[in-house]
Amino acid sequence: MLLHRKIDLGLRRIKPVMLFVMTVFVLMPRALADDESVQNPTCFYSTSASDLPVQVIYLSGLFPANSDDDSNGYIEIEEANRVYLSSLANKLNIKIAVPLAPLRNFGDGYGTQHAWNLVSLAKIEKAAVDACGSSLSLHRVLLGFSSGAIRLARMLDEMTCAAFKKYNGIFVIGAQGVNGPQQGKCGRTVFEISPHVFPPLSPSLPAILKKILPAKPAVDPSSPKISELDNNANGDSR
Repeated sequence: MLLHRKIDLGLRRIKPVMLFVMTVFVLMPRALADDESVQNPTCFYSTSASDLPVQVIYLSGLFPANSDDDSNGYIEIEEANRVYLSSLANKLNIKIAVPLAPLRNFGDGYGTQHAWNLVSLAKIEKAAVDACGSSLSLHRVLLGFSSGAIRLARMLDEMTCAAFKKYNGIFVIGAQGVNGPQQGKCGRTVFEISPHVFPPLSPSLPAILKKILPAKPAVDPSSPKISELDNNANGDSR
């Protein structure tokens, strides 16, 4: 077991404007609705995928609890990422859960941020179920960016292979400075993508997901139960 260490916030010092410009070239232009604010969990799916289980769980990078305090541009980056995820869900006819990371006070001028540090896989899966108001697919994918990717890399190092047996793919994107898992760890398909850019410029995320996700997803019978108050409250079928 590795000790949990404070994440390297330095990796987020890459110029936010440059990251945003690189990202928007491959995005579908669409403004986020109020209920899709990065301060809320949400769920992306096409109209025909509304009854499908959750096939992809996205873990975001850091961003501040106060949307008015985005001097580093983290919220702007995650807004762009959500626009891309919405487009991806429609293109592949899949359901993508975007749970909201809990708050953590980092101090050192960063203050309180949404961050996935120390959050267990079980809690991540429960948050994904509540974000979509849907059960998890029996075969699914974890998609982490920046500090979310760091959390995935560390979980792969800390946990047994059995914990990830239902994941057809695990994407660790932009987690520089972390000794991540080796490709093919536990027989799973682990994609370690170094550039701190989302979506990754290479390889093609849509092509890989289309290949590794089942065309007709089955519900995981051991999926966490849906919280009644969250049932499909944050769905986005556009």
